[in-house]
Amino acid sequence: MKSKVKKGIIILVGLVVLVFGSYFLGMKAGVFNAKPEISSDIVLEQLQDVKELTTLKYTYTNVGSFENENEFYGVKIPFTLKKFIISYDGNLSAGIDLDEVEVNVDNKGKKINITMPEAKILSHQIDEDSLTIFDEKNSIFNQFKIEDFQQFRVAEMKKVENDMIEKGFLDQAEERSKQAVIDILNINPIIAEEYQVNIK
Repeated sequence: MKSKVKKGIIILVGLVVLVFGSYFLGMKAGVFNAKPEISSDIVLEQLQDVKELTTLKYTYTNVGSFENENEFYGVKIPFTLKKFIISYDGNLSAGIDLDEVEVNVDNKGKKINITMPEAKILSHQIDEDSLTIFDEKNSIFNQFKIEDFQQFRVAEMKKVENDMIEKGFLDQAEERSKQAVIDILNINPIIAEEYQVNIK
């Protein structure tokens, strides 16, 4: 009798071990085989980690001139002319703000649809160490002020930006930004292997 009970306990323990073993093995296999689902939040977080995406840079050397003369009722006053010509180096960069990107993930169709903002000028700097002044002329009746240089700087930078925009600088930055976004998302192997990224 004892041997039967002992045998029954051993079988019962064996069944318990078998059931729990199968359960844990199944759980373990599921953990290793399950793929994390791609969601809009995951894609958006991956993009917004980059913040601003600079995709095009332009370095230039420019020469600009400033001239000012006092007037009285439209008539220029003699001996009040002040002017200068400056050579300087600048750096211009363009791209997109990834905080403004909209994402829609279609898991059934395996598509990620991205709506991007238009490319814009992200930064524009003039190298102060590169400034070289030529043909400077001052007047005791109309002396240079800090505001003169500030106005000159703003006007010159705006002129360069408008010129580059007319030449398609932002259009090129936008095209490069689209490819850069695709490259960023394809860092994720699941997206690279299973999803089609559409950008508009």
